Amino acid sequence: MELFNMSIMVLTHPFKAFRVIKEERTRFSYYAPLTLFIMILVIRILHIYGVHFPLATLNPRDTNLITEMARMLVPLFLWSIGCYSVTTIKEGKTLLREQLAATAYSMLPYIVMSIPIILLTHILAETDAGLLNFLIMLKWIWVIVLFMISTGTMNDYNFPQTIKICILCIFSCTVIAVVAGLSIVLFQQLIDFISDVLLELNALYYIR
Repeated sequence: MELFNMSIMVLTHPFKAFRVIKEERTRFSYYAPLTLFIMILVIRILHIYGVHFPLATLNPRDTNLITEMARMLVPLFLWSIGCYSVTTIKEGKTLLREQLAATAYSMLPYIVMSIPIILLTHILAETDAGLLNFLIMLKWIWVIVLFMISTGTMNDYNFPQTIKICILCIFSCTVIAVVAGLSIVLFQQLIDFISDVLLELNALYYIR
């Protein structure tokens, strides 16, 4: 019930809702954000398999569900970590767990609007793709607005500060992603190098 009430508040009174998340930090529960992240994944899967074929942008047969789920969750976790890092430096007042919760709640428009959009694809013709794209764009604009509201409200920033912090958060997320990608590549190269050395040593052993 708390998740439902909070979700309604985020969609109708977002400034109040995100303020409540911060004010009630002593009663914080991971249940709500975890449930929302699971719902985001479920909606993504429904979108892949539920969108009517003429209007689909993905072929379910050629889709890797693990990759698609990672594409949904990784940016959200990157945003949470990047935003928390920046706001901590910039005198923010949000804990990491609260940032995760705010990120999850900010994705509510994606959860709420995706199912009607999926159903509409079975009614609309291919010539109505413009309307479908408009609804999808509206959905993501709503999500972005909630991201900005949550950042400003939970850290007591004014509007110019919020814009500046959000830009810094995007930069921080990019840096984290690049560093993580380079680390993975370097680690893979290290593993390959060790494997090659072991193979060479093994070959020398048998030659002797």
